[in-house]
Amino acid sequence: MKRLYYRIIFSCLAILFPLSLLYAGEVETRISLNMNLGWAFHRGDIVNGEYPDLDDSSWIAATLPHIMQLEKKHCGGDIIYDGIGWYRRTFKVPSQYKDKRISISFEGVMNACEVFLNGQKVYTHRGGYIGFVADLTSYLNWNQDNLLAVRVSAEYDPLTPPGKPQGGMDFYYYSGIYRDVEMIIADPLHITHALEEDEVAGGGVFVTYPIVEKERAVAHVKTHIRNEGQYLRKAQLRTRMIDKNGKVVACQQDSFRLLAGEALHIEQDLKIDNPFLWHPYTPDLYQLESTVIENDKVTDHCAEAVGIRTIAYTRDGTALFAWSKSSSGICLYWRCRFQLHARKRCDRFETRGL
Repeated sequence: MKRLYYRIIFSCLAILFPLSLLYAGEVETRISLNMNLGWAFHRGDIVNGEYPDLDDSSWIAATLPHIMQLEKKHCGGDIIYDGIGWYRRTFKVPSQYKDKRISISFEGVMNACEVFLNGQKVYTHRGGYIGFVADLTSYLNWNQDNLLAVRVSAEYDPLTPPGKPQGGMDFYYYSGIYRDVEMIIADPLHITHALEEDEVAGGGVFVTYPIVEKERAVAHVKTHIRNEGQYLRKAQLRTRMIDKNGKVVACQQDSFRLLAGEALHIEQDLKIDNPFLWHPYTPDLYQLESTVIENDKVTDHCAEAVGIRTIAYTRDGTALFAWSKSSSGICLYWRCRFQLHARKRCDRFETRGL
């Protein structure tokens, strides 16, 4: 009875809180919805676990991030679960979003997974150390329940990192949907997601710093835009750099045109005078805003926190970031959650001497 009670509570929160935003007013430019609540989990394999009419009422209520290791405590010794698990969740999307693109972003699933929507396979992913994005648009039932199912495998696979059985490693890795899940509703003319495009040094918003000095800096911003609509689109890309005080310190706007199904990169150089440099002791960040404008109307917008910094290595040690002192060790684990930008907080920072 207690388990059923929690399942009901999680389901209500999942339906009423995030997706109620869709009904709150006019359609927004880009909507990001947290999908961490309201999941049902089963440890073990299930035949046809992706079927919408499967009875999962006896499954465990789960909130993400989640691992398939159910024991309360362990100390290694080959007891890490390395089998199969299933996750299921329902949601609704109103028909007012039929002209939008609906995708789902998984930040991390260990170690391999298959994603299904309404019984149809949408995506297959291998490797738990990088996320992925799946397009759900053509699989959706508008104004009706949609069943999202994920089959997760932690079984040994020599082709999937880390590529060794648990018994052959000096560390343990868990299994499950161990990072956040997010639904993204965007215009067909949109800034892409780096993980979905799978380009080298491209896709989404890619930032480099060819010049970093105390008096000036240049941020080279490469933005990838795709038109998944049915007709030609003419628009502008406006990119702004905003400092920690809320001041716009650099801005550039460029026009472009895209035929249906096409994509392009737009490269811009933002010049910043007397920049606040990012350093572990002074982690100053800027807000990088990317906006797609068509006929004076915003069609897409995204913002990221970025840090202006350089990194250099010397023969007698490691000099990390601009104007920093040398370190006598090697950074073995620098697990900051940034792909294109710096975060203030790290998951773990460990330095060991030689």
